[in-house]
Amino acid sequence: MDGAKGEGEKDMEYFFDSWFSLIHQHQPGAIIFSDAGPDTRWIGDEAGVAGSTCWSLFNRSSAQIGNTDPM
Repeated sequence: MDGAKGEGEKDMEYFFDSWFSLIHQHQPGAIIFSDAGPDTRWIGDEAGVAGSTCWSLFNRSSAQIGNTDPM
């Protein structure tokens, strides 16, 4: 759930909040991954490597899936 839009689909709208709600309704223990949450996010590089003792603080209040600025 990274918010990527395929070629020619730039106006495509996603309904992440509805999807997340449905997933959690049917599978309460599921952990949903994306670059802005809601449950967990990636902290490593493309090889899956993160530095040791990586606390990776993140303010999710202004993050949007597919539009996360790491700075």
